[in-house]
Formats: sequence, structure tokens, C-alpha cells
Amino acid sequence: MNDNLRTFVLLGAAVLFIVIIGILVILFLPGEGGNETPQDNTGIVPTDRQITLIWWNLFEPQENVQPLIDAYQAKYPNVTIEYSEKTLDDYQTSLEKVLTDRQPETTPDIFTVNSKSVARYKNYSLPCPSEVLDYATYQENFYPVIVSDGAYDGSVHAIPLGIDSIALIYNKKLLNDAGYTVPSSDWSELLEQAQNITKSSNNSITTAGLALNADDNSQFWFEVFNLLMLQSEVGMVDELGQAVFAEDSATSEAAQYFKNFEEENVWDDTLKQDIALFLEGKLGMFFAPAWRLDEVISYNQTYNLGLDIGVANVPQLSSLEEGSVGWADYWMQMVSLDSANYKVAWDFLNFATQPEQLRASYSKAAESRVFGQIYPRVDMGPELESNQYLEVYLAEIGQAGSWEMVDYLQVKEVFAEWLAGTGSAESAQTKVNTILSNSGYLRAGLTN
Repeated sequence: MNDNLRTFVLLGAAVLFIVIIGILVILFLPGEGGNETPQDNTGIVPTDRQITLIWWNLFEPQENVQPLIDAYQAKYPNVTIEYSEKTLDDYQTSLEKVLTDRQPETTPDIFTVNSKSVARYKNYSLPCPSEVLDYATYQENFYPVIVSDGAYDGSVHAIPLGIDSIALIYNKKLLNDAGYTVPSSDWSELLEQAQNITKSSNNSITTAGLALNADDNSQFWFEVFNLLMLQSEVGMVDELGQAVFAEDSATSEAAQYFKNFEEENVWDDTLKQDIALFLEGKLGMFFAPAWRLDEVISYNQTYNLGLDIGVANVPQLSSLEEGSVGWADYWMQMVSLDSANYKVAWDFLNFATQPEQLRASYSKAAESRVFGQIYPRVDMGPELESNQYLEVYLAEIGQAGSWEMVDYLQVKEVFAEWLAGTGSAESAQTKVNTILSNSGYLRAGLTN
């Protein structure tokens, strides 16, 4: 190769090198004007326009979720989250109206549903994009009951900011007066304890042993009955999602266990609601989630009621072959079909369920309560185990069962009729199958 050719090749290589460097500079350095807003590398949250998310939630005042909102808006200054705390009374009616009225401008991007009604909204919600949160990560981070309730067909459809379960709250003095220190962990022995605690006058209960019947004065009866069914190892639905519980011989035994507490006169439908009677010192035991226990402790302290309050794990059936079974009671967040920014909505929910954000939310709630919401993440469970109250609920969550109801309110009505004697297990199964296959799903023009 002569000198001229060698020089030409070297000059060509140098020019090519300079061009490549120039391209890299253009690609990776900010353009003129010095854009100071960091770009979102995932492309999930656009940073070149203003985005507004509307969030409808229950139970939490804005100040308790504000730390989550502030942290996310600090990360994405172009995102505004408009929070609205709703009341439970007319929430479902209002929600389902805006979900089905084909007016996207009135529909919240994020809304709250009971964990047993996620499937009801499948036609009016959007699953989480896998690039935001995939099923495998969801399954790894959250309790099994959450995965069972909030994911199907390999996609995440709902996510909770907290979780709760059912435990047994008791009056230590009333138990001690009857010769007991703690509630029994066996259903049969618990009935005997309730009978010995109960006091009556003129055929009326003056002190009740345990609140349990299919009536609203036992607020969480539905959760307890489902707990009994699962503990009895009743198959609630088959692999096709059809109700089959009436075909199981254990169903009648579970129903009778439940009815025993009213038939043995330890509770009846003429009494005040369980929490009211408990606060008056006239109820030995009742089943409730942790948020209700928080209220009981707060009332006891605020009004100096002098109650000595305990909390115990739910009893188990002696026939249960292995392990223990609990029941989770909680609410989940979903993203609406009408959301123009559904990826951003899901990104916010994923962000809000990271450990740092959950801790901030818990701390804020604990400023005005006895404790905040129980963390929904498995890896955060140990952080609450030192709490004398929450450790009981955590144990229940870890062993909680579930089944797909589609619409828990409709199923609750059916079970109430059955347990009140106005229906049978067979008729209840038929009605539940109608809910599971048809009426349970939200459709335009058909809301409950």
C-alpha cells in the first residue's frame, strides 16, 4: 500500500470516528435549552405533557395517602393526582354508574373494590401492563390470597395498599369471670365458653358470649361463615368456576356449626350491633378485622371505658387434617377501562406499593390511629410482628383462603337467606352459579 492510499484510509477512519462520536452525543446528551426534567427510560410515564389521574378511594382521608401522592408527583412533576375519599353508603351505585355511562370524563382512573368482587369489574377495567408489574413479580411480592383475589389469566387486575383478616376480639374480664384466660382455638370448645359467659334475664340476653348469626348485628358473619366452609374443606367452586358446595357433605355440618351460636342462645338478632355491645362491656367475644379493633381500642382510650381487650386467632375445626385456615378481608385498587392514562395509573399503584411508600403511609395513618394498614407485601410482614395486635392478624393473612365470588354482595344475600332457613344449600348453589356466570358481572344498564 503506497503512502497516499495509507493516508486516505487513515483520514477516512478518523472522519468515521468523529461522525460516530457526534451521533452518540446527539443521542445521549440533552438538546439545546437544557431540559432539566429527567426522561422516563421505560416510556410508561410521558414527561412532555400534563397528566391528571382521578382516584376514588374508601376509608382513607386524604392526609393519609398524601405522602404517596407527594412522592409520586415529586418524581413526575407533570402528573397531578386528584384524590376523592368516598363513603361506602352509595359508593358502589355511584361507581358503577360512571363506569358504564360511556362518559370517560366523569370516570375515575383508579377505583376501589372489595377483594372478593374484582371479577365483577373485568369488563370495565384494564389489567396492569407487564412492563409495569408482571404476574411473576406480583406473585413473589404479595401474599398468596392477594394473588388469588387480584390476578387471573396471567395478568394483574387489582392491587391492595393494605390487607386485613378476621380475628377474635375478646373482653378479658368477662372471660376471666367465666373461668377462662383466653378463647379456645377449637370451635366446639369456643361454643361452650360462649355459653358459660352468656347471662340472661326474663328470656333476654343481658351479656352475650359471642356475636355470631347471619344478621347485620354480627357485622362480619359472612366472612366467618366462609371461613368455616374453608376450614371444613368444602370445595366452593370446581375447576370450571362453577359453585359445587352443596354437593359436599361437609357443607351441612359447617352450616350447623354456624347456627349453633344462635340456637344455643348466646346471641340473637334483637341485640345491638356487636361493637356497640362490646364497648358497653356486655359482649364476651366477636369476630372483626384489624381496622375494627383499632376503633375499639381508640374508643376505649378516648372515653375511658376501662375495657381489658384481647385478640386471638380464629378457632379451627378439630377435624381439620392439617394446618390452619384464615380469611382475609380487604379492598383493592383497579384501573378503569376509560382511563386515557392507564399505564400511568398502574405505575402509580405499583409505586405506592413499594416498601418505602407503604412505610410512609403507615406512619402517617398511625399518627391518628392505633396502627396503620397491614402491609400487603410478604417481605414486610416481619416489620409488624412485634405489634401485639397485628401479629395475630398477620398469622391469619399468611394462611388465609379465598374463592372467586365475582360479586360478594350478591353472594352474601344468598347465604343470608340460606342460613336464615328461607333457602337450602342446593337453592343457594343455583343462585350463586347465576351470579358466577351472569348477574355478578357489571354490564351497562344493569347495576346493583
